[in-house]
Amino acid sequence: MRSGGLLLSLAVVCSSDPGEVVVANCVNEGFFSFFLNWAHHYYKRANLRYPVHTFAEDHVAWKLLLAYKAGIGSTVELTVHKYKDVSGNTTNEVVPKKVANILKKKEARESRDDGFLYGTVSFRNLVGQRSSRLLFLLQQGFTVIYSDVDSVLLRDPMDYAVGPYDVWWAVDRETLTTKKKFPNYCTGFSIMKPSTSVKMLLVEHMRRTREGMVYGQEDQTVMNDLLNGDWAKKAGLRSTGLPRTIFPNGVNYWNGIDEVTKRPLGLDKSKCVWVHANYVVGKAEKVKRLRTAGLWSESDLDQS
Repeated sequence: MRSGGLLLSLAVVCSSDPGEVVVANCVNEGFFSFFLNWAHHYYKRANLRYPVHTFAEDHVAWKLLLAYKAGIGSTVELTVHKYKDVSGNTTNEVVPKKVANILKKKEARESRDDGFLYGTVSFRNLVGQRSSRLLFLLQQGFTVIYSDVDSVLLRDPMDYAVGPYDVWWAVDRETLTTKKKFPNYCTGFSIMKPSTSVKMLLVEHMRRTREGMVYGQEDQTVMNDLLNGDWAKKAGLRSTGLPRTIFPNGVNYWNGIDEVTKRPLGLDKSKCVWVHANYVVGKAEKVKRLRTAGLWSESDLDQS
């Protein structure tokens, strides 16, 4: 190999060095059983041992997490973050008057057993603080694997964090336009390196998400606007999608098809690293899906 090629190869390896890796997730009282299921698969099935940082999104979840941590002892490294944001303020936000009436109607229909509806206070407390949690860890120099708790990790995802990128995403679907095809990244799973561009992304995402709530934009829509638009290019952000047959969404895994084209994906379930129980509404339906696939641990759930 010529010296130029060797230097290029070394540059790629160095740019992909993750440093110290941690795993992060967020949980509230209503989804605590999902956290227990996630933890069972993480520790016992995948046998992963990256330090885990779990952020409680309400006071009850914090108490339940402390009890869980006491039960598992020192066999694993779990940090439970109290129900406060990184600045020490409570996570409650002022709901814009423009949407207050809409949220009240949604909250009237909401049930802890059926899951949370987009835009309600409970939903926003669960996912709305995600970027601030990730930024908190990235600022400490960690590479962060983020995984929603309505999913399971079955193998080490870092085996797929290769190449000169700053962030790797699960792909929720691919959107076709008249000009090109571009990915719609899933904010429910990512691997982020502590680069300046990733920190800038999260700060901008927090700002735009707060504004987007006024217009009913979901946080994932806001994120994809940043990733697929001019902002990412100007910031020098290097992001890419993870293989959909290895990191499948709910349609990919349970139906074996592309959610847009309906064509078979050729997915081999035995090779999946991460599985997301999305594309169904409500906790009961998510549990049903996970249980039928043998991905719901009954034995650990009596702790909840």
